[in-house]
Amino acid sequence: MGAEFLFMDENARPHRANIVDDCLQSEDITRMDWPAYSPDLYPIEHVWNMLGRRIAARQPPPTCLPELRRALLDEWCNIPQDQIDNLILSMPRRSNGDRYRAMITNFFIPELNNRDVQELWFQQDSATCHTARATIDLLKDTFGDRLISRFGPVNWPPRSCDLTR
Repeated sequence: MGAEFLFMDENARPHRANIVDDCLQSEDITRMDWPAYSPDLYPIEHVWNMLGRRIAARQPPPTCLPELRRALLDEWCNIPQDQIDNLILSMPRRSNGDRYRAMITNFFIPELNNRDVQELWFQQDSATCHTARATIDLLKDTFGDRLISRFGPVNWPPRSCDLTR
């Protein structure tokens, strides 16, 4: 892939493992900077935070891996459903086209301008905020024919069996 490839992740631990860093470095792939903690972009982070606080509050705390596994399962099952429901209900407010375009305009595009990226392709899923007309227009202006998206020059199907279950 080489230096023309830019890797973007959301700071998930698997993406930040040493083996991933080594692989990216060996392939001369640059990792794009990303906000370290963006719960507004990834609501699941709120759930992990709830779970972590519940584990931290356990007395006595888990002292070995089997105890931790058991505690995680117990606490996962005990997260109140209304808290999960509130996160689900907050999604339209979190992921609307205006916020997505603001992130693209204020963070993503300036970050790309700091890189030597000549022929970058942009691919996104078919979330409503990603495919709003104003969003597609912005992405077409930025990436031209190198946009893979529903309603983009290279169409991405609304239900892609290789990515959705």
